[in-house]
Amino acid sequence: MGQPIQRQQERISKYSSDRLRAQLVRSGVDEGDVGQMDRGELKAAAAQIEVEKPGHMDARSQPLPDDEEELFLPPQVVAPKYEYEVLRRKWSSANGVRGRKGGPPSGGP
Repeated sequence: MGQPIQRQQERISKYSSDRLRAQLVRSGVDEGDVGQMDRGELKAAAAQIEVEKPGHMDARSQPLPDDEEELFLPPQVVAPKYEYEVLRRKWSSANGVRGRKGGPPSGGP
């Protein structure tokens, strides 16, 4: 896989030694071996496990999903819909209408 990225290294260096030990034991490292490690070895082992995790990659390096649709619509498409919603809400509040259905206000005498 490679080297741990900078953010992973910073995050791992902030972990307490006890947390690193627990993480390593949960990952399958022998508890006796973990107990013998100093802080530097704990961080190195945790970084190695982090790098070897299957499917774990930095999200910024992944391409955006492409469903053959526009992910970000142009303003010409979004603005009329937004403007309609604003006007509908203004009209509803001015006429005492609640909810999306446009029926009479709920509540009674």
